[in-house]
Parts: sequence; structure tokens; C-alpha cells
Amino acid sequence: MIKKLQQLQFYFAPLALILFSVCSHAQIGQAFKGKGSRQPTVVSVPKMAVDPERWMISGYSHRPNKQLRNICIPGTHDSGTYGINGIDENISQTQEYTVGQQLALGYRYFDLRIKKQNGQFKIHHGPSISVNASDVFNDLSNFAKSHSSEVIFVHIQNVDSMSESEHFELRDNLVLPKLGDRMAPRNLGNGVTFKQLWDINKNVILIWGGGNFAQLSDNYWHQGGTMSSHWLNTGNEHDLYKGLRQKVQENRGGRFYVAQMILSPTTTQIIFPPYFGSIEDLTDDKVDHASLIYDLDMHAKRSGKRMNIAMVDFAGPRFQQYAFEACMDVNDIQPRYFSLRSKDNPDFCLDVSGGRTDNGTNVQVWSCNNLDPQKWYYEHSSGMLHSKLHPNKCLDNGGENWNNGKIVLWDCNSSIDNMRFDFYDDSLRVRQNIDIALDVSSPNRGSNVYQYQWHGRNNQRWEKEYESPYFALVNDASGMCLDVDNGNTQNGTNVRQWSCNGSNAQAWYYDEHHRFLRSATNPAKCLDNGGEPWNNGKIVLWNCNYAKDNMRFDFIDGVLHNAIDNNFVVDGYGQQRGDNVGQWEFTGGANQRWRKQ
Repeated sequence: MIKKLQQLQFYFAPLALILFSVCSHAQIGQAFKGKGSRQPTVVSVPKMAVDPERWMISGYSHRPNKQLRNICIPGTHDSGTYGINGIDENISQTQEYTVGQQLALGYRYFDLRIKKQNGQFKIHHGPSISVNASDVFNDLSNFAKSHSSEVIFVHIQNVDSMSESEHFELRDNLVLPKLGDRMAPRNLGNGVTFKQLWDINKNVILIWGGGNFAQLSDNYWHQGGTMSSHWLNTGNEHDLYKGLRQKVQENRGGRFYVAQMILSPTTTQIIFPPYFGSIEDLTDDKVDHASLIYDLDMHAKRSGKRMNIAMVDFAGPRFQQYAFEACMDVNDIQPRYFSLRSKDNPDFCLDVSGGRTDNGTNVQVWSCNNLDPQKWYYEHSSGMLHSKLHPNKCLDNGGENWNNGKIVLWDCNSSIDNMRFDFYDDSLRVRQNIDIALDVSSPNRGSNVYQYQWHGRNNQRWEKEYESPYFALVNDASGMCLDVDNGNTQNGTNVRQWSCNGSNAQAWYYDEHHRFLRSATNPAKCLDNGGEPWNNGKIVLWNCNYAKDNMRFDFIDGVLHNAIDNNFVVDGYGQQRGDNVGQWEFTGGANQRWRKQ
């Protein structure tokens, strides 16, 4: 890193001399680093029990008529720049993972800049050259063909870096050979749904940044007619957030919307510490992808819209950037319950009095206990806060959005605004009046929660604590846990009973939408019966397959019934460590019952 900074100082020395006379000494070194400076307020993000390689089919197979322009789709900016090295790496590289790795992490929108150099098409960012474009197209092609239900947006921008003849050459040598049989026709229109694409077995939307799209192919979508996207071109995070909050609410004319959640180093940031032009450092220090996704979705909803494509620099987990997880949460892919801990007194949590579910039950603060009266699920699409006590009971303000207005539990009703709340700056604001927030009346256990004018003190601030979606399954007869043999993830791995130890090999998540029992060793691996609904039928681990019923189980009263034939269930054959697990005709015995732990 020191060597890189020395190179950059030499590289930019002439520019520094020119600028020094116009940059006051007060400007030099004024910036400060540290994630505490990130904005908006950093919030906790749930770890989703969903396979990032198959999240679209997993999340939308039961709601296939969803328009893609109305869901949150994680995407990357200058997606192919991971290959830029050397002196201009700091100011030109915006990704560190290959496009294939980005796809595996759940990203589905890719911003590509291509030009021809020395007879080859290359990915570039300005004057900086990255990898061969063929590397990127190979990754896209391999994924599109092996994951036919996952829709990929390939956006080729800045096409004026190529000549007109090179546009056709790129089409004939890379675009059509690699993606042609997966590309959707543009006449599907911007309101395209998953079902429309799945029905014709297409999953690539190729967006072209030039005016000759119609001459090139019926499967080229025009950039201007397909999407709205604004580059704010700022190195100041506050200007970025202010601009994006405004843009996300504007009329999109029925097009897709790309929120470019990226900072561009300013001249001062290029020359002086602490960044020295490093897009990587600037992103890591100043932008929290997940928090910004939540923030922008909240602002979009105020205008009847939703967050759509979230374009980010340096996608992935290394810098604790969780755009994928935030998008899955915003899309309500799966309910994730959390406690709301008061920042005024961290020992107290938002609590339904007495654990009752009657309409009008009081909501209070009580000693945090991890029980259902303190568990909530926020439905982003509606803004409603559901209680884990009953899925049809929600937090309600009774339309009393004023000081001392009530907060109670009531039947969920999506046709009124009484139950709509926004998480903002660690507070729960009333959708009917953004200046009103949930307030703890006094710092004592059992104190009422009500509404009050927002003032920002800790009795109006709450911290989310998500519960894990995973649990162990303990056999009632043996007292042992359902266990993946040695934690292996190969197809066909045996499932057995073993002493409970809290490892991922014994952690499971029941995906209610698909009736899958997913393993924490890899959420893309599921409990599988091999299509053997008979006594001694096998139980193993296998790749989750949405097209077959082998992996579907009905989890009823602690019994895992085979969906192919509900008369057969998952049975713990013995009571010794290492004893096999298989299928047997249902008898109701303790060896066929599994309790969550």
C-alpha cells in the first residue's frame, strides 16, 4: 500500500503543483476516516437463509407476476474493473470480485464499458484497461445457462468508445455467441414479469447505450427507453444521499430505475490524504450500501414507488457491505423477526403486554427476554410491523398521530395508514406524520410506548436484534440432533443423529414457501428423500431442486411428512450417536418427532 501511495504521489505530482495555489491549507487533511462516519445511520442487516445463486426463483416462484422494475436488484458499477492493476488501480478499480463471483454473491445487474485495443475487446474504466471482455461474457454465459430462472441485466454503456463497425463486431463475436439464446426480446417492455421471461425460457436483458440498438438486434434494449439512472458525480456522501433521496422519488416514466450509490473522488481527495484517490477506501469509509438501500426504499415509498436496481462499488462481504442481504430484506423474500431494544435503556425491549393478541392490547417496554411478545417482522412492501404472536396482528397508532397518541396491537389492515411505520435514523416514524415517532414514556419496566414529536433522544431510538432463522432438530426418542455427516455438502451426504453440538451441520431452516429444510452448511443444500416414500427410504443432503417434490416436507406438530406421500415421515431409527435417519410409515412414535431448539 505504501508503495502504491508513493507511485500515486509521483503520478499526480504535476497536478498537485498546479492545484496547490488554489487549495487552502485548511482543506488539506480535513477528511477523517472510520466507519462511525458512515451515513445514513448504519443499521443491522439480517443474514438471509436464501441461496444467493437462486434467489429469484426462490423468492418469486410463488409470485411470478411481479414486475422486475418493482423489486430491489443488487448490481455493480463498472463491473469488470477487477483486473485493473498498477498505478491507476486506486482511481479506476471499482470491483475486486470477478463477474462470475459477483453472480454467485447474488448480484444481477452489470455495468460494462468496452473498447477495442490491440485487436481485442477489453473492459475499461476511462483510460484504464482491465480484463478481456470475453472473460466477462464467459462468466455471464455460464451462469445464464446453468441458472435459467435467474434474470441478468447486462448494461453496455459508453459505446462511443467503439466505432460503428465495432458495435456489430462485438455483437457477432461476443454478445450473440455467448448470450444470444438467453436474451429476451425488447418488445416484452419495461413492465416485464418473471413469468413472462420464464415462459419463454429467457433470462438476459441486454441494455445498449447507443442509438443504433434497433439495427443491431430485436433483443437489444435501448438504454434511454429502458431505464432512468443518475450519476451524481460527487465525493461528498451527504450530497450523494441528498441527491439520491430526491431522484428515487421522481417520475420514472415506467422505466427501470438505477440508484447509482457510488462516490467519485474529487480532485482534493485524489491529491491529499487520507484517500489519495482510492475509490476503495472512500467506499469503505463513507458508504454503507445496506443502510442506503433501506433509506432510499423508504423515501421511494413516500411517492408510491420502490427501490429498484442498487448499483454499488466493491460488492461483497469483505468491507461489511451487504447490498444483497438488504435487497432480499426489502423484497420481503422471507420473514425475519427481530427484537427492538430501547437505546434509552438497553435492558428493555418493545413488548406486547401480557403476550395477548386482543385488539387494543397495550404495547410497552419490558425486560428483554427473547420471547414472542418481543419479536417483530417489518414488511417493507406495506410498512407494517407484524407481531410474532400472530401473523395477522400489527402495531397500530389508531390514527392518533400526535403527542401521547396511542400505540397498541390490532388486526393488520393494509387499507389504512394507521399501521404504516418507517425506520429512520434508528427511530420508528409514523407514516401519517414523519415528525412523530414511537416514544418510551419513562425509563421503567412496563412503561407505555406512545407517539410523540420527534426530538432525537434515546427514548425514541431502537436497535434491531435479528433472531437466527436456523434451529436444531432434536429427536424426542434419542435426545440427539439431526446432523449432516461430518458437515459435508456433497450431494448424497448421509443425514444421521448425533450429540447436539451447535454446529452448522445441525442447523436447519424451514423454507415455508417451498417446504424445503435447508442446511446451514449451505442454504443451497436441502434435506432430500430421493423420491423413496417407503419404509427404509433414504434421507440425504442434495442440491435444492425447485422442480421436484423430493425435498418438500410438511413440518406439522414436530413431524416431517414426505410431501410425495404424507404417510411417510423422517424417522430416527435408533437412539445411539451416529444412528441413521431415514423414512418410515407414520406411527406417531417419539422417534418420528423432532422439536426445534
